[in-house]
Amino acid sequence: MATESYRQFDAGIISPESIARDKIKSTNQNSVAFAYNVDFDSTMGYVKARKGSIKIGASISGVTDIQGISALRTFSSNIPVVATSNGTNSNMYYWNGSAWTASTGWTSKGLGQHRFAQLGGSIFVVNGVNDMMSSTNGASWVTTNCPTSLVLSYITRYRGRLIAMNTNGTVYFSSIINPAVSPFITWTTATNFFRVNPDDGGYASGFATVGNVLLIFKNNGFYRADITNEFVVPDDLYQVGAVSQEAITVSQGLCYFYSGTSIYKTDGSAYPVDIGRTIQYYIDLISNKSDVYMTSNEHYIYLEVGNLTINGVTYSNVVFRYSIRSDSWTIFGYPYRVKQVFYNDKDNKIYAGSVNNIYEIEGSYLNDNNTKIPYEVIFQELDGGMRGMTKSINNNIAIYSKYANGSSITITNNEGKQDTVGIVSEYKVARPFNIHGNWFNIKWSGVVNNKLPIFEGVDIFYDNKGIRK
Repeated sequence: MATESYRQFDAGIISPESIARDKIKSTNQNSVAFAYNVDFDSTMGYVKARKGSIKIGASISGVTDIQGISALRTFSSNIPVVATSNGTNSNMYYWNGSAWTASTGWTSKGLGQHRFAQLGGSIFVVNGVNDMMSSTNGASWVTTNCPTSLVLSYITRYRGRLIAMNTNGTVYFSSIINPAVSPFITWTTATNFFRVNPDDGGYASGFATVGNVLLIFKNNGFYRADITNEFVVPDDLYQVGAVSQEAITVSQGLCYFYSGTSIYKTDGSAYPVDIGRTIQYYIDLISNKSDVYMTSNEHYIYLEVGNLTINGVTYSNVVFRYSIRSDSWTIFGYPYRVKQVFYNDKDNKIYAGSVNNIYEIEGSYLNDNNTKIPYEVIFQELDGGMRGMTKSINNNIAIYSKYANGSSITITNNEGKQDTVGIVSEYKVARPFNIHGNWFNIKWSGVVNNKLPIFEGVDIFYDNKGIRK
């Protein structure tokens, strides 16, 4: 009788459509072929259902889409702000501590992606349609510290300045902040600008700051400007870019971005590293490559990509999550789209927008705003060490789990035949089963109930039948 154990899963998802099965078996057997709504990082080595989400406040009346989320964060305040669309124009709302409240100043503006930056206790917004505006409280928006008669699409803070850019790659920069005067920055737009390579055939797509380096992205490459005393024409760096500002984020001194083909990281000084190779099969299934949203916190990178159809099954409102600590991927899905993901480092919450609602995702909840969380894991192929030998599993399986009552194990052989085993308690299965084949795939699935289920591993005991002819 041959025995095979599958106990550690800290490598997360490594798709056998992306990496050869034999290579996975020899180097990354502590991975899974597919995972949905589970976490490999909270208890490293185990599989655990993900945390839930909750709606923040009531729905915003009259709103049909969320076009940007940020927050004004100071030493004493934390004021989330939301740019919304009513289908005709955009309006700004802020969180007053108990409800989303309409702001003044930024009303009946043009539709478009809204982007934010903070400097000197003020938050600034651009949308590619209207002039820049600022706010010191989220409730009222004014033109203080902003350029006039200049439509901009991208904005960031960099070394005591605001940097802003339009879609053709013209970059404007303010004076260095002087808090002792008002306005505390000025704009000389006739001279304080430069154009990022107008001959590369690309469109501007966003900014990122890594250390003292400003990265300027286009869809077909990115550039860098290391500026000490004055601005210079940025260096042409590498011919891989980002699809949008929403596909760029920075964490732990590295910039992460989605190029439209894969997901990369860079410190701005070397060729970007492709971190999406192990899930490339799933990345390739993104249908609208420009409609994606990325954010990050101390440990994770999140990329929201909409719906994915995998082997004929549609998974809705999908988020790829990358663990910086363990260099591993998992896939989440929600009952609502979680666009405009934004990490608020003041309250350590991740905000997301869907139609006329704002949600907190990855919070300490056991459901998604009262909707149960389904989970699914397909483990790597098991063959007992000899792929060519026919093996039989006759009730010879030990499943190690916690809080998994009501979940099930489905075993599929190489011919597509299945047997399903329900888990009724730890280390036990619900009913007898019998299946034979040359190799097997095991799937664990269920829904979250009173606690987050944990899968610790499985032992399989095979009865060898002989070499398949």
